[in-house]
Amino acid sequence: MEDKVGNIQGVHGVLNAKRLLIACMGILVVAGIAGGIRSYVNQKSFVPSDINNQKKQRFLFELKDRNDFLSLQGEPLANKFPGVESVKVVWALKSDKLCFIGSDFYTYHHDFCVEKFGFGKGLDIFNKFNYSTSPAQEFVLANLNYYSSENLYSLEFTSSTLYSPEQLNNFYKKVSAATWIGNKLKVLINTGHLLANDAELICGKVFPSELYKGQNLQIIQSGSAKGILRLMDEAFIKAGKFSVNDVLIVKGSPVFIPPCAALVSDQFQTPLSHISVLCNSRKIPAAADKNLFSKAEVKLYLNKPVELFAGNSGLTINLLPEAEKLEVVPAGKSRRLWADVSTRTLIVGKALSLKSSERSGMKAAAFGELADISRKSELFSVPEGSFAIPFAWYEEHVNKSGIKEKLDSLFKNNYGGDDELKKFLKRLRKAIKETPVNQDLLQQVTGRLNQCNCGNSFRFRSSSNAEDLEGFSAAGIYESTTGRLTGAGKNIEDAIREVWAGNWRYEAFIERRLANIDQTSAKMAVLVHRSFPDEAVNGVAITKNLYRPGFPGMVINIQKGNENVVDGSDSLVSEQFIMSSISEFRYGENEITRDFLTFSTLSPGKSLISSGQTEKLYKALDRIKTWFFYNSHWLKTSSERDFGLDVEFKFDKDGKLYLKQVRPYY
Repeated sequence: MEDKVGNIQGVHGVLNAKRLLIACMGILVVAGIAGGIRSYVNQKSFVPSDINNQKKQRFLFELKDRNDFLSLQGEPLANKFPGVESVKVVWALKSDKLCFIGSDFYTYHHDFCVEKFGFGKGLDIFNKFNYSTSPAQEFVLANLNYYSSENLYSLEFTSSTLYSPEQLNNFYKKVSAATWIGNKLKVLINTGHLLANDAELICGKVFPSELYKGQNLQIIQSGSAKGILRLMDEAFIKAGKFSVNDVLIVKGSPVFIPPCAALVSDQFQTPLSHISVLCNSRKIPAAADKNLFSKAEVKLYLNKPVELFAGNSGLTINLLPEAEKLEVVPAGKSRRLWADVSTRTLIVGKALSLKSSERSGMKAAAFGELADISRKSELFSVPEGSFAIPFAWYEEHVNKSGIKEKLDSLFKNNYGGDDELKKFLKRLRKAIKETPVNQDLLQQVTGRLNQCNCGNSFRFRSSSNAEDLEGFSAAGIYESTTGRLTGAGKNIEDAIREVWAGNWRYEAFIERRLANIDQTSAKMAVLVHRSFPDEAVNGVAITKNLYRPGFPGMVINIQKGNENVVDGSDSLVSEQFIMSSISEFRYGENEITRDFLTFSTLSPGKSLISSGQTEKLYKALDRIKTWFFYNSHWLKTSSERDFGLDVEFKFDKDGKLYLKQVRPYY
């Protein structure tokens, strides 16, 4: 809802010439001149059926009925929920005029205020003084949104809006009196400022979790696809006859997603759920529809050719003529990966960097950069006692296990059937787990663990050369595990072998095959650090705004304790908010704001982290985002604002912030 923020000074103060150019590129994205659309966002206009012939208006002073609303409405600038109708509202304080603005004529509040009220002080001044109550303020600005799932109209303010409770109450009275909605109008209490002043607001209210709960449709990845509509059940998986021409419908959040043209689940997903990540990586449309299995077309069209559309206007599945030929996707050129298998000493955390990725894998390499930024900035910590077991030890171990000869046989027979492939890969993993680990390596590892004074429990994490690549995230397809120096639980040798064996998981093999990666070139290093048996909050961050490309914001998902923040369920929802700095909108103001999409079911109506922790998290993410943008080869075609990192973090019981992983978010 903020206006054209692409040309406002960023959080780092005065931009140098290079960053100013990047910021200007951000304007183009906001204006729709350039830039792509990410998950949950669609470029198509939402045109409800009841306004096809509706005459469009430039603006109105009042809304006498729904037809007036429809004559002005358009898509909200941020597509947090699909199918929302939105009208911008301006209250001009000097003339005491309330105006409802036509979306077809004015993209931003600022444009209207310039034309209608002659505002000529520039965009920076407009943003600086009109999103908070002050003597220099000339306008009160909001969106009037309609949520069809709830049959509800609400006023929504941007997260950087800081109007006083008195002004909010007066604005609500004016809008409700000027519309046919009257006292049925609500205010969406979705920002830290509104939550803090909730008790002083006299308006009708609706909270983010209520809207989230009322949604039945979620667009995970926009797009369209043709294929045979298939139900992915146990019989389908057992048959193993997968095709890139399948449009799959699934129950819940299965771990394994076979090759397909599109996917629809009946359970909502987080931005980093297995379904979300894989569908984004494969660039196939995906959605979640809670009423999926009650839809007539699903029953009628099963095992028939269909065309699926997923976007902000909704989800549709249309029957295709039986005679229509489905496009055959040609196999791409085989991609052989490189790994340095000469290093046979452990790589300590301080020595890990992007330059070591050929020896340690990208996960361990990026962890090393995190550790270095942590030491220099003191904004966050990384898990202590870190080091990497390089590829050389994996290469020696798999050679000793005898699996290379077995692989040659597999490829000569073109994999065989799917059932045969699963059994074969299981035998490979068994061979790796039963082969003794080199004693020299075990001595190096146990010696290092004993020296670090980090306790008895350690995480052994996959760090393959076949992950975090452009077009191939591989998130969630390998295995990590916990090993103990002494006592009950998995010992160190078994922990190392389990991570190595994870290179040959069925899910990993299928994803690499889809990406045309030479399977024999995929190798596994291991990242090791102390474990966190007890944490207050765990979370995942995406360092760009998934709901409005080119606009400031980072998307944060958090959950209480050790509960899974990535793959939850309808009964266990994570907290999700968009975090940004007011300095992105108004130079000189540094408060960190949050636009809540939903609260955790384990903390209803209240955030799991404090405002102080939010500020700490923002500063840490902002620092690493800037560092990786200028110092890595990741996503060089994006602007800094749209530069996406996928970051795993946690707060321990003492409120200490740890960042444990960073990878590119393509």
